[in-house]
Amino acid sequence: MYLLRVLFIQMCCVVSIYGEGQMNFFPQVAGLAQELDEKEQTKIETKKKQIIQKVLFGTSFAQGYAYIIGWYEWDELALGEYIRMFDRTHTACGLWGLEQLSKPISNLQVIQKRQQGVAKIDSNEELFNSFCVLLDKIKMHEDGFLSYFDDSNQLSAKADQLYYSYFKSLLNNSKVALDYAYVVDSCNAVTNLASLLCLNGLISEFFQAQVEGRSMNFRDGLKGGFEKLVNDHNPSDLAYQEFKSEGKFDSRVPHMDPPVALQIGGLFGWLQDKFASIKFHSNQAMLRLQDSMHNSAVLNTMLQGSFGDRWSFFSEQCGWWSPLAFAWVVGQVAYQDHRLWLSVKQNYERLRFLYKTQTSLQHRLYHVSQFVNTVKQLHQLAVSIDALKEHPAIIKLSGILDVVTAQSSIKKVLTLLDDTTFDAKKKLLFSRGHVLITHKQLTEIKDELIPILQALGIIDGFVSVSRIYRQFKNHEERPFCFAHIDEASRPMLNISSGWLPLIPKHHVHNSISLGINNQPTNLLLTGPNGGGKSSLLKMIGGSVMLAHSWGIVPARSCSMSLFSGCRTSFNPKEDVSKDVSTFMAQKKRLDVLRKYVRQSNMNENYLLLVDEPYRGTIEVEAEKRAYQFGLDLAEYEHCMLVMASHLQLPIDLEKNTERYINKHLQITQDEQGLFQRTFNLCDGPAWWWFNDIEKRMKFIDWLHVEP
Repeated sequence: MYLLRVLFIQMCCVVSIYGEGQMNFFPQVAGLAQELDEKEQTKIETKKKQIIQKVLFGTSFAQGYAYIIGWYEWDELALGEYIRMFDRTHTACGLWGLEQLSKPISNLQVIQKRQQGVAKIDSNEELFNSFCVLLDKIKMHEDGFLSYFDDSNQLSAKADQLYYSYFKSLLNNSKVALDYAYVVDSCNAVTNLASLLCLNGLISEFFQAQVEGRSMNFRDGLKGGFEKLVNDHNPSDLAYQEFKSEGKFDSRVPHMDPPVALQIGGLFGWLQDKFASIKFHSNQAMLRLQDSMHNSAVLNTMLQGSFGDRWSFFSEQCGWWSPLAFAWVVGQVAYQDHRLWLSVKQNYERLRFLYKTQTSLQHRLYHVSQFVNTVKQLHQLAVSIDALKEHPAIIKLSGILDVVTAQSSIKKVLTLLDDTTFDAKKKLLFSRGHVLITHKQLTEIKDELIPILQALGIIDGFVSVSRIYRQFKNHEERPFCFAHIDEASRPMLNISSGWLPLIPKHHVHNSISLGINNQPTNLLLTGPNGGGKSSLLKMIGGSVMLAHSWGIVPARSCSMSLFSGCRTSFNPKEDVSKDVSTFMAQKKRLDVLRKYVRQSNMNENYLLLVDEPYRGTIEVEAEKRAYQFGLDLAEYEHCMLVMASHLQLPIDLEKNTERYINKHLQITQDEQGLFQRTFNLCDGPAWWWFNDIEKRMKFIDWLHVEP
């Protein structure tokens, strides 16, 4: 059984090391994604998101453009939802890049170049496919690169043990020194394993062959090595019997008779007899032990004999000490087994650790090498599009990849990654030193490589916008089109069949025309709450924002002036902790809009979107304040105001200023009195809402019971 156990240990060593050499032990490599279960894959994706959140979303990034909105408008217009709904990115960095490209800007030249780039990708099938193929390839290899930004990565922690702890700057930068350390450490573990399992038999066979003048027999040597391991558990006592028949166990201690019992009665006499007997036997045992220590047959039996030899020796030679001798023999064999197991395990684990860690590092760096090489190819495609070529992130990437302008540390890493060591993933023979040096350099300069991730995100985000346009440009219900933006001297907006993507099921198309052919530039929407006014405001705001970011708009056709700023007031919230009521929050936000308009540039155009101003107070007060707000904004011809209200007084702004146009969203009522919200934009105020009290009450009741 012991021989089988030893063979099993050796087989495990060989199979495990070789088998593990053919696998990738770094679980963040995308090539293994299909082999992992769903739970493990979810864990990997979560880790990637955490890394991207820390590296990209957690650091500020300036595109060099002036944004026309702030975070307040970003939230109220739900631009983050647009990104979530239309995310067509490939890589982990793509979502960040799409968010950067979703921030509306006032640089008309950049917007037009983005549109030209999207049109170029859309019209060139080969270019579009090339982008998609390269981005998919990057997705396969990005985990290896991202792992260097994971401070808790286990493989990196294990790899730290493979470097020198002394003369670090010299030895850890020498490929020869690191290769030497790996070879020495591996050979030491292999030698120790061989010594424990079979090397002793080979050595004995070698010297025996030299003495007998014959060639060495490896088979006999291996057999002898294994026989030595098995012999410790052999129950036979052949060697003991042979030594015994030759008289080699005969003791040279002279025979002595035990002491005669004292003729003293009672307890005292009995104790004296027992003490004398114990003393006699102890002296005899010590004399025999001393004699045994000088007897080679005894020593051979006790230290190198089989289990049966030692047990027979102790049972016959120790007499009444036999039970204790048996425990000694069993304990001795168990101790030897335990030491053998610990030694085999320790050396096996060391050998396994060296092979596994080095191979896993090579596998990871293979993916990093493929990632960088693919980014280079992607960069060549990106610079063929002006909108990408001139983007700050791509300019930084060009500087990193330029062998002339790149920093020496980055050039060194790129050179190391370009080595043949990483031209294949499953390589059995490669320079361990080269792998360790490359890993060390990447770890040290990882922060200098963040622009690679930023540029990749921008490219992926741009291609995602192109995919959105390709998917929806001819869609019957959800069309997208290029926005025509003009540097007009006054605000202008013309949307044909615009729709709101934030409403996923029912897409209503509406057309809006403001500031065209001397039309008013301001719009007042009236009607009941729940009639769709807020949705129309968000459709207008979303269209303008996408036109100034992606360059494409959810509409059949769209043209507008270039807006330098946009501010919203949809739903200012109360803040109980700061003693701010709903009305106070409304008033505070509208005061901010007033101040923003007063400080705006008269030579630029601005858009204001206001929904139900001055809620939270009595209707008479809200009407007066809403009317006055619209009247104040009418003085600024460079500002376009779209305001929604269920109050009546603001509709007088149309006739009193001639700068406003009244519209409402159609709500019909059939013969049975049932209402239907068509959400179609119609001219004029919602007169029925103001004048027909009975219909208004029925609508409110119907609205609150509608499922």
